[in-house]
Amino acid sequence: MRATKIFFLHIPKCAGTSVWLTLRDIYGSDNIYQVEDTPQAEALNLTSTETLRSYSVIGGHFYLPPVKVLLGDMSEYFRFVIFREPVARIISEFNFIRWQAKHPHHELVKAMDLEHFVDSYLVHNIQTKLMCGDHYTDPKVVMKVVKKDFDFWCLSQDADRLIRRLYRRSGKRLQKFRENVTREPGLRTDDIHPDMLQHIRSLNSCDVLLYERLLKIRSWTGLQAHWLTRFAPEFVWRIGSPKGALNDSGRVADEAGARGHAHRA
Repeated sequence: MRATKIFFLHIPKCAGTSVWLTLRDIYGSDNIYQVEDTPQAEALNLTSTETLRSYSVIGGHFYLPPVKVLLGDMSEYFRFVIFREPVARIISEFNFIRWQAKHPHHELVKAMDLEHFVDSYLVHNIQTKLMCGDHYTDPKVVMKVVKKDFDFWCLSQDADRLIRRLYRRSGKRLQKFRENVTREPGLRTDDIHPDMLQHIRSLNSCDVLLYERLLKIRSWTGLQAHWLTRFAPEFVWRIGSPKGALNDSGRVADEAGARGHAHRA
């Protein structure tokens, strides 16, 4: 049976703005349940399954495991997630909070430099955490979650493919491609000292390792990539880490990730 509803796990700063504009265009705002911040994530956990399932679209910033339990059978949902290169995602989050005056932590982060932000504010490995819960997980486990719980995934640079697919599924005419509108000013990866880049990567080694594997899968196209993702994740994992990859266990100590992830846009 073809899935008629949408489930979107929105990892912060991973091209989500474009996707939400598309979903609103297709389904209408009244048919969408979107979680944008920590209070809304807490409210989600108190919402009845019947109420949630009455919406055509459910998604946002939340941990996947409890929402899966809350929704129950998800066979009627087309489930997707977008990933992003971890350092670029973190710098984008830093810029966004400093630029967006309405963000609840704007004044706090505005007074920080990048190093302070990374060491004392940032929730590390947020991409693997949202997939598997608020704890450090071997990225191999995340690959299994991708295989089991999602029908489609892409990297942020390929979000246009997802948007076209959403329009095809809906039967509606593809609108003018919606570029991500939150092009906040500020730092770029090229501006960051190599030592700081390595520091960020080491603190987020789970996300780095996951992204490297996803990037490797992306290097295949069409049915081959689909088959490898869905039916041979262990083979993909064994094809070999790129030279210089970080700790293959993906486990690092983190004392800094105490802030609520859901405030990130």
